[in-house]
Amino acid sequence: MGFFKNIKNKTILIGSLAFLLFCNCVQKKPDQSVYWQEYLFYQKAILKEYPVGGIRNALFGNLTSSDQSVLQEKNGLFSIDFYLQKTNKGFQPVLTSEKIPENVPYQIHAEYLPTSFKDQNTFRVKRKTISILSNYSYLDFFSHVDRLQSFLRSESKIVSKLSSISVAHKYLCSVSNCELGRDKNSSWLMYQLNDSTKSKFPAFYKRFFKILNQISYKITVFKSGDFLNGIELYNEKEKTFLKIPDTYAGYWSKPETLHIRISLFIQVYGLKIDIRSLGYRLRFHSSKNYEKISGEFSKFPEKKISGRFLQIFPPGIVNWFIPGNMEEYFDNYFLLLIQGSDGNGGSRFESEFFHNANKMKVVLKSEAEIFRDRFAPFRSSSDEDDDPSFFEVLQKILIDDLQKSSQESISF
Repeated sequence: MGFFKNIKNKTILIGSLAFLLFCNCVQKKPDQSVYWQEYLFYQKAILKEYPVGGIRNALFGNLTSSDQSVLQEKNGLFSIDFYLQKTNKGFQPVLTSEKIPENVPYQIHAEYLPTSFKDQNTFRVKRKTISILSNYSYLDFFSHVDRLQSFLRSESKIVSKLSSISVAHKYLCSVSNCELGRDKNSSWLMYQLNDSTKSKFPAFYKRFFKILNQISYKITVFKSGDFLNGIELYNEKEKTFLKIPDTYAGYWSKPETLHIRISLFIQVYGLKIDIRSLGYRLRFHSSKNYEKISGEFSKFPEKKISGRFLQIFPPGIVNWFIPGNMEEYFDNYFLLLIQGSDGNGGSRFESEFFHNANKMKVVLKSEAEIFRDRFAPFRSSSDEDDDPSFFEVLQKILIDDLQKSSQESISF
């Protein structure tokens, strides 16, 4: 997962936040802001304590061979246990070799089994997190998606209307070029890095301008048998687009299965990596006081690798610089991602939500098999060098936007 996780974090986060922004702004939901505050607080507590390096990689299921020393070992199995402990000064991150106490707000247990696949060293990873959070339902999110497409389809003055009801949208348009519009049977929105982005977030601008000019990506989310009504997130260089086809009221409100197709074209170090239609499948279940979401990679992509490393070496020579021949590396990478070395399933997760009054317990379990040494073409320092951090500022504004009720909130 390391290759796609690395790219995803650096290319589509802005689009995902834009999507969340527009789902939020058509109807205010103060209670949901508490959920996002708590969730982000837990994540930031880890990132603040372990901004880079082995412990952070181990906790997030992204261990490399050089990080293995941070783990506990027993009978050939390596593991790490972490929790947040409430103190008079707030929450304290704790690494432990003992049993995790009951009723902590957030905990992680990750296991790594060293193994190999076709002469390449791998880890089989099992990861479990338990969070105590304010109530939030995935049905609320999809209700927002449904209302969003209705709003975009019906509103003739979309830009001015969204600016009047959403501080977050108004802010985002002040630090980037933004446009919204209609095609024949769909609505779209666009954000583009510009001089305002460069002035207010110089480190973010420099990093993302380079990356978005090296990558073209397209992500389509659709219901079974209805690809043409799928929501698309894609870029054209530094422009990020979200396209939402017109659908009937309630179309997105209660999905049972969603499919995702991911395509990437990457130009890096003189190489051209073309990956098309990698498939992912999400399943949803909801009953009284209980919800479950599960996901797994479901379809092998088409791929083509060409070009010359540093304009000198052919792709087959890249094994001097990264683990393995490029063609072989990606063949094995996708086989592990989708099938696993034993053929019983690749990278997958299951998240269960147990609701009780105004709180819920979220149990997330995931499994994967990853290379111990991975090709990470866009590896860089974290947002620590981005001061101010674009994403932290936008996250805060999004949460504030959810909290503030508005007389102009849209309802249908």
